[in-house]
Amino acid sequence: RLLEVFNEMKDNGIMPSIYIYGAVISACISLSKYSKAITFFKELNELGLKPDVNVCKLIILAYERNGQHELALELIENINSKYDTVEAETLNSMIQCFENKDQDSLEITFEVLRRMRQLGYNPDTFVYSSIIQACAKFTSGSFYNR
Repeated sequence: RLLEVFNEMKDNGIMPSIYIYGAVISACISLSKYSKAITFFKELNELGLKPDVNVCKLIILAYERNGQHELALELIENINSKYDTVEAETLNSMIQCFENKDQDSLEITFEVLRRMRQLGYNPDTFVYSSIIQACAKFTSGSFYNR
């Protein structure tokens, strides 16, 4: 029903705000409709809306769960320059979101950590703990020795 109301809103010429798109994207992710969430993200970009960090965080999650790790990494790389300013708390939650998934997700975790440092944020205890726990799960290969 949410998508029916959303489509009706657009059909009636009412432009959804970034917050409405965020709610729709969040609902899609909750329903495991990751491709649909990504489609709405592309749509809002095409409309010239500027996603906030919360929408970016949702889309990174959708990319990760949809197996599109490279797109998640690309969005993380561009998050500060292309979208609203990112906060340390958002980066912390992104790292915690991807811990203990798989090695591709671990790569995203390290990219977020790199981006966090690049923006001048110092990781807190929770970030270090998340990364250590994720690395402990994958005790072989290059991640073990980083």
